[in-house]
Amino acid sequence: RIVIRELRELLGMEAGGVFLFDDTGTQIERSVIDADTGGAGEEQAHTMDLSTPAPICDAARTGELIWVVGEHSIERSYPNLAALRERTRARTWGGLPITFEGRTLGAIGLRGNAERELSDDERAFLLAVGQQCGQAIERARLDDATRAARADAEQANRAKDEFLAMLGHELRNPLSPILTAVQLMRIRGDTASAREQSIIERQVNHLIRLVDDLLDISRITRGKVELARKPIEVAALLARTMEIVAPVLEERKHRLDLVLPG
Repeated sequence: RIVIRELRELLGMEAGGVFLFDDTGTQIERSVIDADTGGAGEEQAHTMDLSTPAPICDAARTGELIWVVGEHSIERSYPNLAALRERTRARTWGGLPITFEGRTLGAIGLRGNAERELSDDERAFLLAVGQQCGQAIERARLDDATRAARADAEQANRAKDEFLAMLGHELRNPLSPILTAVQLMRIRGDTASAREQSIIERQVNHLIRLVDDLLDISRITRGKVELARKPIEVAALLARTMEIVAPVLEERKHRLDLVLPG
């Protein structure tokens, strides 16, 4: 609307409009009409498409500045607009393309009641305005696309957090029965597998702690994971490590002797 009003004031026009096209460049997606003559021509403008014989549509199709001056010239070039020309008393009708890097994004139309020729400098200026508008529109569309992509990423991140929370609950469910089974084996006096029971109990407790951390998704995603620091015997740490790597050693038929201090 600002561009239309500035151009109308500069050139002494009574009406102006802007058409913007969709991503395919074949359909009018949005239109803005600004005129002193009430709604004259606005209804017809909204029914136009790129095939309509009109200065604004010709400018969009050709990518060139269209400028028709004089009542007879308008009637000869655009007989389909005769009724609209009569109602609006148009004597000058023009259209300039809105372009960006060789693509036409839309067009600006202008209509005046007086005959208004353009100088070469004015023609160059109008084409420059069309290019500046194209850059502004493209920046706005890129900004919209960036915002949409950011919203999609945030939604995907929320979905990931929800999935991890659900996964944490599902992982924890089977751990309690395993731990209970080990405790029942001890109560029944099963000493033949005492070492294996101890390994299972320690590893299950370790898994429970990991799952508890996984459940606290909000704390993890905010980067506020805290380590619970406490003294630990190196011998105990190495023993637990051996339990974890033992299956790999057995599979590859490696032998490892671990001698720990008391």
